[in-house]
Amino acid sequence: MNMKLAILPISVRPLARTRRELGLSLVELMISIAIGLILLLGITSLIVRQSNTRNEMEKSSEQIENGRYAIQLLHDDIEHAGFYSYYYNLPAPTSMYDPCQVSPIMGSNGLEGAMSLPIMAYGYLPTTTSTCGNYGLTAQNYKPGTWILVVRRVDTNSISYPFTTSTAFTANAGAVYLQANIASHVLDTSPNTGNFTLSFNTNTAKGIAPIFQYMVHVYFISPCDVPANGSYCQVAANGTGPDDNGRPIPTLKRLDLTGVNGTTTFTVTPLAEGIEDMQLQFGRDYNGDGYPDSYVGVPGAAPGWAGVVSVAVNLLAMNTQCTLGYTDNNSYNLGAGLVPASTYRGTVAPCTNGDYKRHVFSEVVRATNVSERLAQQ
Repeated sequence: MNMKLAILPISVRPLARTRRELGLSLVELMISIAIGLILLLGITSLIVRQSNTRNEMEKSSEQIENGRYAIQLLHDDIEHAGFYSYYYNLPAPTSMYDPCQVSPIMGSNGLEGAMSLPIMAYGYLPTTTSTCGNYGLTAQNYKPGTWILVVRRVDTNSISYPFTTSTAFTANAGAVYLQANIASHVLDTSPNTGNFTLSFNTNTAKGIAPIFQYMVHVYFISPCDVPANGSYCQVAANGTGPDDNGRPIPTLKRLDLTGVNGTTTFTVTPLAEGIEDMQLQFGRDYNGDGYPDSYVGVPGAAPGWAGVVSVAVNLLAMNTQCTLGYTDNNSYNLGAGLVPASTYRGTVAPCTNGDYKRHVFSEVVRATNVSERLAQQ
């Protein structure tokens, strides 16, 4: 008997059993988590490094900005030292004048006589010969071992020029003003009602002499920026204290001769934070040609200071915040030899496991008015 196999059509064949999905095993899950954690750790580390780099760049940018600003201020002031409008024939100085005197105004021992020394400086706080302590430059507000620079000149902008006899002008009551021509001059605190006159002539075709505010600037390094008690810094020998929110910041400051409520006085102006040291050298002209013959630390008595025609300025600027993990082992040349960083560590607030980055800013500035007067005598 012949038997034939029946071939069923495809549509009625039994379906093959599909493979069941089993999911991730525990080992695969652990490996995935480990890889994810590694990637997350790498991304976190990258973000932290970028944040630290940005913070350091901000600190460095602030330091550079403060250092350049400070050196530019000193440059501009020294360059204009001895600018007294048309007043040209300065008398020989008779003494080292009190940098913070306000009276008398006229006379060889007053502000008028002090005009003969456009540039003065001290390598210490002149407590015995100065009244600067009355205006805030006290031992607590001065960093020992740093220079104090005094610059005298008039403002480069007159309070009214050109003007006529009918022109009204105002001045800061108590501030000192100069009106001058080549032959004579007037120095007073009241250009509206005092010895000044609108008919005071320049003796040139320019007509009436302009009136300028007389300026005395006393630059110094203070161990803090903003005193906690509002009057004087309270910084201990190790740099700690309540000032500047508990971390005192050395700051370049300036006393300015001005008028307050009709009284001639000096006011303190903070200029640049993080300026930790200021060292100066002075180019002295010995032969009267207007050029420095040598640079000295101290030009001597008053006649020596009258011959200072340039100043070498050296500033040490520090970050206002420390860098964790950084140790400053550098030495800094401030014009008088190398000074190790350890000298400065005890004068600023300590950091926890860190130190402050520093940079030197240096420039030689010519006192144009002084040098040209000497060259033309």
